[in-house]
Amino acid sequence: MKLYKKILFLFILILPLFSAGQSKKVQKQQKKIAQTKELKTLEAERQYMKAVKHHHDIQTKDTHKMMKGNIKKTKKVYKGAKQDFFLKQWLKVFKRNKQRTKSNSGKKK
Repeated sequence: MKLYKKILFLFILILPLFSAGQSKKVQKQQKKIAQTKELKTLEAERQYMKAVKHHHDIQTKDTHKMMKGNIKKTKKVYKGAKQDFFLKQWLKVFKRNKQRTKSNSGKKK
């Protein structure tokens, strides 16, 4: 019985060493997986930028000018533009329509 208890005690003492070694392996594997994912995302981004550049390069001169003009127009329109809350927009439209109906009803008489 005493021998059985000694073996069990030694086994319990040694058990954390095995689990600690496995956790380091898991951490290394997870780190390696994260690095490969990061490399894949960087490669995908690089390929996308290369495709966009190629798309711009194959356009004709007139198309290229038109594309630049459209980009400038959208920057002017959306620069600093902030949309109101949708209920506030609806109330503005409702007030505007109400004022129009009042002004139109007065003119018809």
